[in-house]
Amino acid sequence: MTTFDRKTTEKLIESNIRSRVGDEAFASYAEIIAALAYACTFKNPRRFADMDMDGCKWQDLATTITAQELKTVNACLNCRANNRLFFILGCLTRVYSRRKSAISKQNFVQRRYTKAELESVYTSIDSLKDIEW
Repeated sequence: MTTFDRKTTEKLIESNIRSRVGDEAFASYAEIIAALAYACTFKNPRRFADMDMDGCKWQDLATTITAQELKTVNACLNCRANNRLFFILGCLTRVYSRRKSAISKQNFVQRRYTKAELESVYTSIDSLKDIEW
C-alpha cells in the first residue's frame, strides 16, 4: 500500500466515522479516530490486549464504533504512556474484544429454573446437594 493509498483509506474511514458519530464527537475524539484510521491500514496482524488485530478487524471496529465506545476509550487516556498511539490501539482492542465476547455468549442456552427452585430459600450447603445442576 502506497502512502497515497494509506492516506486515502484513512480519510475515507474518518469521514465514515464522522457521519455516524457527528461533528462534535468527531472533534472531541479526533486523536482516537486518527489512530483507528491508521490501524485500518495495517497489512500484518499485530497483537493488542491479548488479541491479534489485522486490518479487517480494525475496519470492522471502525465501521461500527459508537460515540459511547469512543468516550470509553477517551476515559482511559488520562494516564501517560510511552507510545500513545499503541496505547490507544490497545484500548480500542479491548472495546472490540468485549463486543466480540458478548456476541459469543449469545450461543449458550440460559438455565431455566422451576417455580419451586425460585421460591425456595437455602439456609445450608447440605440443602443444595439434591439439586440437579
